[in-house]
Amino acid sequence: MMAAAATTTLSAIAGPVRVGRANGSTVIAVEQRAREVPPGLRALRRARRRNSLAKGDWADRLYQAYLAVIAVGLFTWFFASIAAGNPASAAQLHWIDDHGAAVVGMVAALAITVGLRSGARGGPLSLELTTVHYELLAPIERRVTLRHPATQHLSHLALFGGVAGAVAALVAGPSLPDNPVVLFATATAAGVLVAIAAVGAALIVSGLRLSAVVANSIGVALLALATFDLVSGHGIAPTTPFGVLALWSRVGSPAAVVAPVLAVALAVLGVRYVAGTSIERARERAGLVEQLRFALTMQDLRTVVLLRRHLAHEQLRVAPWIALPMSDRGGPRRRAVRGLLHFRVGRMVRMLLLGVSAGLLIGWSSDIPALLVPAAGTLFLAGYDAVEALGQEVDHPKIWSSHPVEHPGHILGHLLQVGIAACLPVTVVATIAAALVTGVGDGRLVPLLLVGVLGAFGAGTGAAVSTVLGPPDMVAISRYGAPDMIGWVLVIRAVLPLLLTFMALLPALGLRHHTSDDIVSSSTNLIGPAIVAVVLGWQWLRSRTPRTL
Repeated sequence: MMAAAATTTLSAIAGPVRVGRANGSTVIAVEQRAREVPPGLRALRRARRRNSLAKGDWADRLYQAYLAVIAVGLFTWFFASIAAGNPASAAQLHWIDDHGAAVVGMVAALAITVGLRSGARGGPLSLELTTVHYELLAPIERRVTLRHPATQHLSHLALFGGVAGAVAALVAGPSLPDNPVVLFATATAAGVLVAIAAVGAALIVSGLRLSAVVANSIGVALLALATFDLVSGHGIAPTTPFGVLALWSRVGSPAAVVAPVLAVALAVLGVRYVAGTSIERARERAGLVEQLRFALTMQDLRTVVLLRRHLAHEQLRVAPWIALPMSDRGGPRRRAVRGLLHFRVGRMVRMLLLGVSAGLLIGWSSDIPALLVPAAGTLFLAGYDAVEALGQEVDHPKIWSSHPVEHPGHILGHLLQVGIAACLPVTVVATIAAALVTGVGDGRLVPLLLVGVLGAFGAGTGAAVSTVLGPPDMVAISRYGAPDMIGWVLVIRAVLPLLLTFMALLPALGLRHHTSDDIVSSSTNLIGPAIVAVVLGWQWLRSRTPRTL
């Protein structure tokens, strides 16, 4: 009787079943083809999709799509209008012919490396908790359950990669004498294939449950080969064919055929091995992703940073790199330095890579000044790691309020000093990278040195202000402002910390001039606004008190 009831239930959920006997016990096995989705699972997904659509408002979704289209359109128009007035010279076209494919190949290698790291951390799939509890634990072959989320994730990332490739073609098209239609088509196809390859690599690593050491080793090897191609002009890296495809109108090499073959092979293998995804990691990742989305909705960047570290399984060293002797001298500064000595190599390398990226953007801003905005954002991200001790103090307001000081905000000032010192190596690397792009002649050394010093102050101060701001208090905002001003207040809160970092980089605008006197005078004239922004942020931090007071 019980076997008949179990057979009926399993048949409704997982499909046809087979009843047999083994060692005197009744055995119920599910007869399911590998490619067949059980009717119960199909009905469950339809019901969840129907409920999700019923809870949401189609007008809100249409409005979000409308805003996304406008944002992409404005971004494309802005950078395309800048590039339109600067057609590439003969020397630049020659450099693109020799190294353009390798540059795109380097981007593809970075994307695949990110995918490998995501797979080693339990990604790239971010399943819902209901999917983990009701689908992965059901008596259904796991590959059948995870095939739909995997293909859905592949399609979403392919769309994103295609849009990125199309935007890049629209931005670079006016500067190149190539057929814009062909460039648009090949760049879009390359973007789609790079995204598919990155997701496929992540699915393979996650399904095979490869360790982080193996995944990172493969990523380092890909980056090394891509760097060799970029420096030497050869095409031995497996990611260079993506660049050949993107620049087909200029390169036209048969090696472009390798790109779709590699991307499709990685995607097929990823879907094939997705059944090995760990349920424990999927459950943990699902909970963290839900919290991360809520923190983003609340504009709580400090919580977003902490959740991202949990998602990446990022931990501090148990033993410091240098054991400082115990002493009461230094107070909060000494405690912050001890915290920095517990950073792992991965976090320090990430900060330095962010510095290199910011320096390259600063160097290229001599031609496109708008690139100072992403440069400021890159240094802002590095500053978040540098002011970790200040963040820990803010996370524990009761301990913060118990320190015997004249004002609690003075502790933040002491901790910020250590954070700014930790930002100096990042800005030094950024200055060196910018100097390699622009050179140090014709008075360019002055703005580069100013950016190296002021950038550390701006990155540390901006990250500290964002950390101390925390999530917005909607009650207080509505109390002191009109209801129609709440949106503007939230925008200002989100932009202000990044603006402090951007103001510190203002002397870099002198790089856009051509004569030595103009470069030096323009850079020195912009020192005042940069210093004022940093001082105002510093003084605001020193006036803060814990929320428990």
